[in-house]
Amino acid sequence: MFRKLVKNGIQAVQEGRDPDVLSREEKPVSTFCNDTVVHSPALDNSEEDIKMMRETGRRLAEDYIKNPPLSSKG
Repeated sequence: MFRKLVKNGIQAVQEGRDPDVLSREEKPVSTFCNDTVVHSPALDNSEEDIKMMRETGRRLAEDYIKNPPLSSKG
């Protein structure tokens, strides 16, 4: 997913546009970092394995956004 964002950003700049994920507005840019480790053995069916990895990643990301471990608000 990150590689696709980088690729699309490079293409946008080559075409004279700003990358979609950037803004020229004077406001903070949200960034996220996480070091969650999940035990998740591979499934025998590769399609189901990919589906499970995506669901797990999405669930972790949604939880992280709802409950960030650190907050600048305070």
